[in-house]
Amino acid sequence: MQITLDTFPDLRDATRALAASVSATITSYLEMTKPHYRPPAVFGTFVAAGQKDSPRDAKANFEQFKEAVTQAVSVVPLTRKLTVPDGVEISFGTPTLESLVYTAMIETKSGPKAVSVSKPLLLVISEPAYPFKRLMELAQMKNPPADEFNAYVIHYTAVNFLLMRAKSVIEFSSAIGFPIATIRLPEFGALPITVVGPKAGTVRPPDSVIAQVIRNSGSDSIEEIFDAESWKSVPNPMLELFHSMTAGLLENTSIAA
Repeated sequence: MQITLDTFPDLRDATRALAASVSATITSYLEMTKPHYRPPAVFGTFVAAGQKDSPRDAKANFEQFKEAVTQAVSVVPLTRKLTVPDGVEISFGTPTLESLVYTAMIETKSGPKAVSVSKPLLLVISEPAYPFKRLMELAQMKNPPADEFNAYVIHYTAVNFLLMRAKSVIEFSSAIGFPIATIRLPEFGALPITVVGPKAGTVRPPDSVIAQVIRNSGSDSIEEIFDAESWKSVPNPMLELFHSMTAGLLENTSIAA
């Protein structure tokens, strides 16, 4: 598939429509599976006073979580000391999804230029009160507000900790073609970022196209567009199961007629 200045607008619009459908499907799935990753069901009263949940291993789980938070702020640029008190409040609701955004350096006629690039089909999972866009802003500040920064680190670590423990959610999401994974980005050091998206994704346009698009738009941001080649080979588990169970049957029986 050739991406040019002429084809980019249509490809971008098609990618946006696809991303909207994917996001709606995944949001419904995360809503349906919420009982499997509720904080009180894992941490009990360590995260919400007055909860009826009292899992037997709540204390051990919470100690592991505190270690995960310590690890999350152990690497530059987020290096700092962060203590998680017992009884910390962790928000819980249907997670929101935002496109992952990264910075790319492209070559232009006037030299290298930093461009903000979004991946519409790779979605960051976060709590509604802690959007990924704001996390990016905090990470770029030399001295972000301590309380707000700490809350973001705790909640992003909590989302990752809870979802990655929910094995049934992880396995089923992969089976339906939307695997949930953990990534780490240079902007956030060791902070775990939880992402979800289809097995086929998007591709960045050539630098020459990006340079023309941002010049025409006046904005230093651009979106990736769907990777047509990878989408051609997306596995279909049900179709593969059908073929494996009926191998040779259709050719050797009257069913074929």
